[in-house]
Amino acid sequence: MTSAEVGALACQRDSYRQSIDSTVVEVSAAKDSGNFHVVLSDTVLFPTGGGQPNDLGTLVLKDVSNPQQTIAVQVLDVQRIGLKCVHVVPRSLEVGQTVVVVLDWKRRWDHMQQHSGQHLLSAIAETEFNWDTVGWMLGKERNYVDLSPTANHPAPSAQLDMGILLQIEERVNQVIRQNLSVIVHEDDHDETKAKPESMPNDIDRGVVRWVEIGKLDRNPCCGTHVKSTAELQVLKILSLERIRGGKHQRVNFVFGDRVVAALQASLERDRALGPLLNTGPESFVETVTRQSQQLRIVLKRTKDQTKEIAELLAFKLTLELNSSAEPAQVLVHHREDGDADFASAMVKVVVERCPQIYCVVTVGSPKEGGMVVIQGPNAVGVDQIVKCFANACGDSVKGGGRNDKWQGKAVNWKGLAAAQAAIQVLHL
Repeated sequence: MTSAEVGALACQRDSYRQSIDSTVVEVSAAKDSGNFHVVLSDTVLFPTGGGQPNDLGTLVLKDVSNPQQTIAVQVLDVQRIGLKCVHVVPRSLEVGQTVVVVLDWKRRWDHMQQHSGQHLLSAIAETEFNWDTVGWMLGKERNYVDLSPTANHPAPSAQLDMGILLQIEERVNQVIRQNLSVIVHEDDHDETKAKPESMPNDIDRGVVRWVEIGKLDRNPCCGTHVKSTAELQVLKILSLERIRGGKHQRVNFVFGDRVVAALQASLERDRALGPLLNTGPESFVETVTRQSQQLRIVLKRTKDQTKEIAELLAFKLTLELNSSAEPAQVLVHHREDGDADFASAMVKVVVERCPQIYCVVTVGSPKEGGMVVIQGPNAVGVDQIVKCFANACGDSVKGGGRNDKWQGKAVNWKGLAAAQAAIQVLHL
């Protein structure tokens, strides 16, 4: 028994067919994965190709031990190998075994809308706006086309902007409403005919499929497509990116059900943000802008006050040190709610007022850790203190420095107490 070749698969002859009775023609073990490659007499599952991701689905077969029951084998991937359509499955099947191939229709329908939509978007961008498609991708949530000015563009170095893209979007949506037919033509190809540029290098014969959208566009494509532009529902262009040094420009877009899903997600965000911002969607930008400005003021004030607290605390502690009959060699201090600015400010004041002692300041919670700053009269003493942290905290503390100053960061402070105790008994 032979298998249908890519180009003439049931899924390509009828994109809307969701199941088919088929027979196992070939089975082989996949390298390294533990899965199996299965070739069927025909299939409704499309293999990755033409920029379109593969379909998913199941192979339903009778349970040999209980003929009244069936077993559904998940299809993990569908690949084109030469002209063969290969189904990747987690278990072996028997050659000659009959199966029912069942398509994941929701995934297929999404791919059809996005792929046919890309054909229409690229056609309008090229023929009416002089922007050529040089690449595209059908993604899980959003798609993109990479556009570049056509050879006859009036401004070869032109740059796209959202104004032009919204014009393209409006025109595409007009064509969608015109309900133009999307027709697939088939052509038998062999080595005597000119090979379409989009045809894979490893194929030199077989069925070439041409997708025609009204009189707007006709391009070779092996993918699955809708019957009319009306089934695309609507196009929404999401954003514009500059890529490859600005030579090409990437347009992110979605068609059909993905537009509805994006709108639903946006509405859900609006409902969640409304009570938090105490306003409606129409005032979100104004409210967030105002609150951001207020937050910057508060953060600056907090930073200034944190620095003042650190300096006052350092002044108090150094005053006590200088008045002590037996001044300590090391001042060790930890503040759980402190930050890097607090640690740096405190060390700075201590070193200025008591240059003869070593200052060790750590900040942060026991679980999340934080910064450590060490400074003292000489590098040898600083290195000894750093070793105390290394011995007590291990790899949880990392940092660096030179001469008489070292600073680092801890992912947690589980070993802080042991490090502090070891530092206190050092002879510096």
